[in-house]
Amino acid sequence: MGVKEVTFIAGVGPTYGAKLSEAGFDKAYVILDHLLLVKYAMGVKKVTFIAGVGPTYGAKLSEAGFDKAYVILDHLLLVKYAMGVKKVTFIAGVGPTYGAKLSEAGFDKAYVLHDYLLLVKKYEEL
Repeated sequence: MGVKEVTFIAGVGPTYGAKLSEAGFDKAYVILDHLLLVKYAMGVKKVTFIAGVGPTYGAKLSEAGFDKAYVILDHLLLVKYAMGVKKVTFIAGVGPTYGAKLSEAGFDKAYVLHDYLLLVKKYEEL
């Protein structure tokens, strides 16, 4: 990763990059270091250690194999990395027509739709 700018990270554009830089995260490796520190701080804590994950949702995550907080973090980082900044049509079942409609609604990248769906699902379960 070297000393690449923070905007090198998939999904971080100029606007968000400027905000991260103001907060002291001006290089990509600084973000990675921070994530590694967060992962280390999580240690082997239960998944309910994550803010917003209560006992009910925690039990469902544990049944799905996400029994520790760091496992969730690793999974989310892997999904984000795999999706990168691919178009929304990268998602199975989203063709050009539906992809155009999603793009018009602000879901132009696969990770944007993925993150939104995770938030909606979390909200519905609360």
